[in-house]
Amino acid sequence: MEKIKALCQAAAKLEHDIGQIRVEIERAQSAISGADPLTEALRDLRQQKTDAVGNAFIEGKAPDVADIDRAIAKAEKDFEKARTTYEAATAAIGLLTPRLSLLQEEQEGAKAELKQAGAQFCWKKFRKAEDAYLVAMQMLHDSFTGMFAANWAAEHFIRNSALENSAIQRREVFRTVNGPAWAWFDNLGIEESKAIVAELRALGMPA
Repeated sequence: MEKIKALCQAAAKLEHDIGQIRVEIERAQSAISGADPLTEALRDLRQQKTDAVGNAFIEGKAPDVADIDRAIAKAEKDFEKARTTYEAATAAIGLLTPRLSLLQEEQEGAKAELKQAGAQFCWKKFRKAEDAYLVAMQMLHDSFTGMFAANWAAEHFIRNSALENSAIQRREVFRTVNGPAWAWFDNLGIEESKAIVAELRALGMPA
């Protein structure tokens, strides 16, 4: 049980660590995506200035691009900040991705080990029940032997006599044996298996 608890704790920590890395990767991807609109806005402003200068030349007058220049200056400043974040986010993803892959591999191994430990836990219970079953079967064997012996002895004495139809018959033995046996098999082990699963869940075994 202590081994299963330790494995469950290790699996839970891996799940938590993987979740944290995924959050960081998503945050980095959002930062990268955030730089795209700024790049597009700067490109548009520069195109606007080019168009304004060209039109002014065609019209033979001085271009009025003061407002556009101020907008470009601000956009370039914003873009530089975004580029720094973009580069940092790209580098972060490069570091986080292999870490995530490594943890996922560890997680697969942990899941396999946990399943094996759970199966061993169940098999120990099976072996214990099997030992009890074999002891009980030996007792049943002795009881069955006595029942059949008495029945056959009765048949020996009443064969071809007037008591043949009223004496103990061999079918009575099977009726005695099969009656409770078949009732057991109807729902054999269902509730008990639920109890074993609940016991493993209580130790932290995932679904």
